[in-house]
Amino acid sequence: MKTNTFYLILIVTAFAFFGAISCSSDSTSAAETCAISLPTELAPVMFEDTYFNNQDIPFEEQYSTYFEVQSFASLATSLMATMGPLGIGSSFLMLIQALNITPTVDGNTCTWTFDVPAGIEGGGGSVSIIGSPANNGVNWEVRLRDAGSSTAIPVLRGFTSTDNRSGEWRIFDESSSTTPAMIYSWQIQSATVYSTTVTGAGQGFPTMNYEKNGPDNYLTSTDSSEEVNVYWNENTDSGWIEDQDGRRCYTNFANSSC
Repeated sequence: MKTNTFYLILIVTAFAFFGAISCSSDSTSAAETCAISLPTELAPVMFEDTYFNNQDIPFEEQYSTYFEVQSFASLATSLMATMGPLGIGSSFLMLIQALNITPTVDGNTCTWTFDVPAGIEGGGGSVSIIGSPANNGVNWEVRLRDAGSSTAIPVLRGFTSTDNRSGEWRIFDESSSTTPAMIYSWQIQSATVYSTTVTGAGQGFPTMNYEKNGPDNYLTSTDSSEEVNVYWNENTDSGWIEDQDGRRCYTNFANSSC
């Protein structure tokens, strides 16, 4: 995406100028009237494949189904990591909090803005995070304004619940500010029970859904031509994969009947 380059410049520049920016914690009347808190992170739920990193299974035919599940989970995790705007947006969120940037307030809406210093590549532009109260949460918009432009382009829009246990981010690129290129949503019940869905929109990115319920893990990938479902249990070291060729299972890592 075109916006990624600017974001990277923004982050690097911000840290370079960290010492030159006032980080005073003194509050203003505007800050005192802002009733909205920035989310602690933009992507609180990610695909989880760390279980497979702790295994030492020989690459043999009798464990082929286990390795199919492992490969699929690792691929999904890698695809999740390609959602650059969320990762870069999260870095900017951390930066705003580290610099203690004071929001401006317009009614119930709060806006945090960071301006890139002029005189360097990408300088003169800005990024703003805008929060407005919504039912049981906050509506958000992240806008990018390039140097020399009077128009701020939305790159992220979304909603977070008051406790950040649920929400959604719609990710945009320069081709459209109305149709999202990708949608990320999540639900959290506890530290070990949660789910997330990532939906691509004509980007060659399948719709992927991940659910974790303690030791049970479910991952589904759907595109225009195929649906793949995998399951693994971290306690019993068993699981299965189901695709157009049917379901294949394993028990204690070894291939087994379903």
